Amino acid sequence: MPWAWLVLSTVGGAGFFAAAMLAGVLAQPRPRWRVRLRAAGAAVGVAATVGAVAGERWNVVSRAITDRFAGLNTGSFGLIAVVAVAAACTAALLVRRMLPHFPAGVVRAGSARTGTVLLAAAFLNVPLLTWIAEDSHWRGRRLASRPWPRLAAFAPRLRPAFVLAWADWRRLGRRPAVLAALAVSALAPALAGAAFTGRAHGWVTAAVLLAGAMAAGTQGTAATRRDTNDPALRRLLGVDAGAALVARAVLPALLGAAWLALALALLALTGELPGALWPVLGLAAGPGVATAALRIARTAPINPADQGPDTPVTAPPWLMTRAGSVLLGLVAAWPTLRAVYAGHVHASTFGAQVAVAAVVLGGYLTLAVRSA
Repeated sequence: MPWAWLVLSTVGGAGFFAAAMLAGVLAQPRPRWRVRLRAAGAAVGVAATVGAVAGERWNVVSRAITDRFAGLNTGSFGLIAVVAVAAACTAALLVRRMLPHFPAGVVRAGSARTGTVLLAAAFLNVPLLTWIAEDSHWRGRRLASRPWPRLAAFAPRLRPAFVLAWADWRRLGRRPAVLAALAVSALAPALAGAAFTGRAHGWVTAAVLLAGAMAAGTQGTAATRRDTNDPALRRLLGVDAGAALVARAVLPALLGAAWLALALALLALTGELPGALWPVLGLAAGPGVATAALRIARTAPINPADQGPDTPVTAPPWLMTRAGSVLLGLVAAWPTLRAVYAGHVHASTFGAQVAVAAVVLGGYLTLAVRSA
C-alpha cells in the first residue's frame, strides 16, 4: 500500500471526525437537530459494530466496501481528503460565528449531566443512568392529555391497579426509539458469541441473552422504581400495593418474552441454533426473567457511602442485592440457558421452562405481596 494513501486516509478521517464533532456543537441549541444527530451516530455505531464482530459468515457488506475501496487511486484519496478538510473548516467557521449566541443553559445542563453520568457509571448504577436518559428526553416537552383507559374486563379489585400500571405502557408508547433499540439489540447474542467464541451458542451467548432480557424487562418498571423511592403517590390514590405490583409485572414479562423470542428466532434463522422451538422457548422464559427486573426496580437506590460491615472479605450491600437479582434471573431461565449452551432444544425443555418460570415469578409475587 503506498504511503500517500495512508497519509491521505488519515487526513480524511481526521477531517470528517472534526466535522462531525463540530456538527454536534452546532446542534446543541436545537433539540430536533440533536435527536437526528444522535440517531445518525447510533446507526453508524451499530453498522460498525455489526461489521466488526459479525464473523466470517456475514461478510457481504464488509467485502463490498473493501472491494469498492480497492478500485480507488491516489487522486480519489486526495479528493476525499480535500472534501474532509473543507467540511471541517466550514463547520469550524459556523461554530465560531455561533459562539456569541450559544445558550449558556445548554452548557450548564450538559456539564451537570456528564458529572452525574460518570458517577453513576463508576458504581454501575444502571437505574440512575436510565433516569438521566428519561430526564433528558422529557425535559421541556409538552404532553397531550388523554383519558385513562376503561379496563372493564378486569375484576373490580384489580381494575385500579391496572389503570395505575397504564403509565408504563403510555411511557413506552411515547418512546418508539426505545422499542427500536430493543429490537436492534436482539442481534447482540449472536454477535457476542461470534466475537468471543467463534460460535453463536455457548455460555457467552447465554449470558448475553440473560442480560438482554433483564434490560428489556427494566424498560417496563419505571413506575415501580418510582414507587420504591417514594410511595406517596400510590398511597394517595388508594391502590393496594400487592395488586399494583401484580399489574405492573405484566409489561416487564411481555418485554422480556418478546426480546428473548426475537433473539432466539434470529439465532435459529442464521442456523446457529437448529430447530423451530427456540422462539417459543423464549416466550416461556421471559416472565421468569422479568422477576429479576422487578426485584431490581424494587431495590433501594445505590448508595456509594454504604459499604457494609468492616470485614476482611466483604462487598457493598447494593452490590449484593444486584447480584441476588441476577442470580434469581439465572434460576428462572436456567432451562433455556442450558439449552442454548448445548445447542439443541426438546419439548421437555419447554415444559421445564414453563414450570420454572411460573414457580419463580409466582413465588416472588406471593412473597412481595405479603411484605408490601
